Amino acid sequence: MEYPDAVYDEQGKRLYVTSGKTNEVLAFDLDGNRIEDSGLEGGERLDNPSSLAILEANKKRWLLVLNTSSSRVTKFELEAKKGK
Repeated sequence: MEYPDAVYDEQGKRLYVTSGKTNEVLAFDLDGNRIEDSGLEGGERLDNPSSLAILEANKKRWLLVLNTSSSRVTKFELEAKKGK
């Protein structure tokens, strides 16, 4: 089963959307254009990604992705805040 989710990153001005069908998180700009170089490539393989959340901790920002099939959370570091 697929459970797509979306989260808007106000700071990065990007919309992230999960795709369980392709096992990836897609990123879009404010005009709805897909961002190919979203910085979410590499790292741990996703396994039916669903829920998304953005976390800020220790001056870093993370996109957290729930992998429904493996019951694991994958994190991707997001662009740092400007001016800090």
